[in-house]
Order: sequence, then structure tokens, then C-alpha cells
Amino acid sequence: MTAITETDIDLSDSLELIIEREVTTPTIQIQWCVEPELVEFLSENEIEDPQLLIVKNPYNSRKEDRVLVPLDKMMDYIQLNTAGEVEIFATVVWPTGDNDFEGLKEEFF
Repeated sequence: MTAITETDIDLSDSLELIIEREVTTPTIQIQWCVEPELVEFLSENEIEDPQLLIVKNPYNSRKEDRVLVPLDKMMDYIQLNTAGEVEIFATVVWPTGDNDFEGLKEEFF
């Protein structure tokens, strides 16, 4: 399998996060939908075990928090560790070459 670079494909509109806007507890549900183009891309390129990298970035802090969740889970609960507004964004990542899930954790954490 050939290596895939960011310039090979633009799937920026292939993932939608669904998050409740008004949060009253420190644990929130986050859901995501993927477009068929992303599913097709992952299948065609034989990408195994894609993960959703969720980044929580509090506006009142310089420290962001990251979480890896299996993409096919489609829903998870995340803990908000600070009070105030938090920016949440995500991207799809996967192991490459000899890397595995542990390699992904080393790369993104």
C-alpha cells in the first residue's frame, strides 16, 4: 500500500460533530457522522482501525486535551476539565507503516 499524504485527498467536509451547545455537566456526549466519501476512501486504501482524534481546547487555558476514539463507535462521552467555553474539534487519523494504535497515541499525545 502506498503512503497517503494530506495533499492526496481533501475530506475536510466528510466529518460532522454533533455536540449539545448548552452544557450543564462536566461530561458531555459527542456524536459524529461521516460522509460516504470518507468511508469509501478508508475502504479503498485498506485503512484499518481509523480513529477520531478529538481535541478539547479551553478558551481560558493554554492546555488542550486530546482523546482517541474508534471512528466506528460513532458516539462517546468526553470529560470537560475546565469551566467556561471550550472549543472542540476533531479529525480522522490512522496508523501508517509499522505504527499501530500505540504509535498513534505516541504521535498525538
